[in-house]
Amino acid sequence: MRLSPALARLALALLVSVLAGILVAALALPVVGGTALAAKAQADEFLNLPAELTDEQPPTRTRILAADGSLLATLYLENRVNVPLSSVPEHVRQAVIAIEDARFYEHNGVDTKGTLRAAIRNSRAGGVQQGGSTLTQQYVKNALLASARDKAGQEAARAQSLERKLQEARYALAIERKLSKDEILSR
Repeated sequence: MRLSPALARLALALLVSVLAGILVAALALPVVGGTALAAKAQADEFLNLPAELTDEQPPTRTRILAADGSLLATLYLENRVNVPLSSVPEHVRQAVIAIEDARFYEHNGVDTKGTLRAAIRNSRAGGVQQGGSTLTQQYVKNALLASARDKAGQEAARAQSLERKLQEARYALAIERKLSKDEILSR
């Protein structure tokens, strides 16, 4: 059985297309596979947190006591006393949440609506007029600031830059996977 010339050309075109597709897929496999491996490595790195964000308590004052237990001196950079969240009255907790992050219990560390609202308002004003950070992002900033070893580290923790805000958001997302909302609020 002999094929008509038009059918033979169609069969040849189909065969060439299939072979070209196989060749392109074979050439693309290392690129696609390499990209997938790089994406997985980045996703794993995304969830890693610096030690200062996983510490239980922020730095407090140091008390130097005499042998009899009387106070000789108090040393501190910040005069802070840590208290358990259960010691903070409920209305105070609710007030902090209402003022700082009304959707605290609804988001996963980053409040997209709040961030967009603040970005639009700030761009219209030509400067920072409104913040969009969640309580979790504020915790991240404060923890990084408290752990800064020098002035450059402190300036980096306070920098008004997109890079700092993105890092803060990344850490906030990871913190929310490791800590409960009450643990974040306590810190």
